[in-house]
Amino acid sequence: MNIGRNEECYCGSGKKYKKCCMKKKDSLDSIMFSELEQLQVQLFNYIGKNNPDRIISMLAEELPLDTTDSQLKQNVTFLLAIWFIFHKPYETKTLAEKFIEEKRNDGSIRPSVLEQLEKWSSTVPSFSEVTNVIDTEWIEVEDIETKEKKKVRMPFMNYEMEKGIILFGFLLPYGNSYSYMRFALDFVPEETPNMLPAIMQLYKNSGKQHMSEFLMEQYPEVIKVMILEEPPAELPAEEATEMNETAEDSTSEMTEEWSVEKEASAEQAATYRPRENPVYGEIPGLLFSEEKQEGGLSARMMEEAENMWRAYCAKAAPIIRKPEIYAAGLHYLMESNVPGTNANTQKGLAATYGVSAASLSKAYRAMESELSEELEQLKETFCAGIR
Repeated sequence: MNIGRNEECYCGSGKKYKKCCMKKKDSLDSIMFSELEQLQVQLFNYIGKNNPDRIISMLAEELPLDTTDSQLKQNVTFLLAIWFIFHKPYETKTLAEKFIEEKRNDGSIRPSVLEQLEKWSSTVPSFSEVTNVIDTEWIEVEDIETKEKKKVRMPFMNYEMEKGIILFGFLLPYGNSYSYMRFALDFVPEETPNMLPAIMQLYKNSGKQHMSEFLMEQYPEVIKVMILEEPPAELPAEEATEMNETAEDSTSEMTEEWSVEKEASAEQAATYRPRENPVYGEIPGLLFSEEKQEGGLSARMMEEAENMWRAYCAKAAPIIRKPEIYAAGLHYLMESNVPGTNANTQKGLAATYGVSAASLSKAYRAMESELSEELEQLKETFCAGIR
């Protein structure tokens, strides 16, 4: 039923809808959203109840990784696990189908919630463009193939979402809206000009009629392009060379939520050293100093920024797609953590460095999370200098 906020409520009370049943509807929607969010977590952790070691082994066969980067392995495993839940038969049914059947039989959830849960079994991955940022939790997206628009709730957005960003993930129905299964990979087309064309080339070569069918069947290959930056074999040599440029880690902020995942041992963590990456050395040189323009970093801040960047690379070994994103994030990191120097906004710096505010925000938060101890020391050093 479509009814305006200021129209008379359909219940016959004589009050305006916004003063009557709209509040009740909002309350019920919030309860349903909370219950479905809990079921989403339960569904993901359902892997832990179904021989997780065997499933991890099966995922490794789907996309073998020739790398010592434990964080990269964890991120790829996380992504493949979501796909496995909805796509790969385990014994006779997918894990999603088994989970829904259990919930249907035990009678533990309300009928209205079960109605939405039943729809999850047919969920497929999709690429969607953000067409409207409604508020801090809600966005509108448009499927890049079908052009269908959907209202999506993203309650844990920790960076500024923008129109034009492309999201990739599994959209689950939540009544009149949707929510991504655990998270969505995102990228700005202008900052990754080769990614979507490479994926569309895979789609064209697959012979599939619908993109949803292609994405479900060749999900590991799509992840190769998006995370590992491995171009499709069908691309011309010059395009393949471009696609091999190192990539920003789209899931650097992804927290460990899978209870059955195994962490690297303390000994492995102590002996692991990130691969040398020549792109790392470019970042400090991209920073804007006072000498280059007004609002740039001082000579001392430039020196400290380089130290911070070295520490971050040693800890996180980031994969860089566009160096300017990390330069902008590093610039904002310095200004926001040194007293009296926060002269630029994220949007302002994003424009200065030619990147999106959303990408800057993600890079900044990733560095801030890894460098908490170093930043505390930085603040103490500068405060001591002021005194």
